[in-house]
Amino acid sequence: MEGLNHQGEGVACVGGKAVFVPQALPGEVVEIVITDNRACFARALLVQLLEAGIYNVEFIHGLCERVVARIDEPIDVIVLDPPRSGCKKELIQACSRISPREIVYVSCNPATLPRDLALFGQFGYRPLLIQPIDIFPRTYHVETVVLITRV
Repeated sequence: MEGLNHQGEGVACVGGKAVFVPQALPGEVVEIVITDNRACFARALLVQLLEAGIYNVEFIHGLCERVVARIDEPIDVIVLDPPRSGCKKELIQACSRISPREIVYVSCNPATLPRDLALFGQFGYRPLLIQPIDIFPRTYHVETVVLITRV
């Protein structure tokens, strides 16, 4: 997405099989929170990252809202790819507490996206760019990528 500045550390919280990893500069660590309980998912992702030459990644397995709540260092970018039910309020609060410059939110449910954006708004964030993507042609499923920034 144009306008997204991938400098510094990032956290990618994934709730399914798709992963969006912020581009990290050499020496930086990108933390990926794996919420999928299948170990094969984490192994397959690790192989893909290594094949792509990305070595500065730390995997953390756990519930996003709990893992993000334990982060106590500055984070520049958070990438969220929640399930169809959207983000839990606790995750939005935890993300807002660490005050990232940008949040990339990937939504697969147009019904829960406005609710979650409103919650982010209560914590001082607003959508800057919204891009729907029709990756499942001839179906009603639409992915929406939103760049959320601090006000």
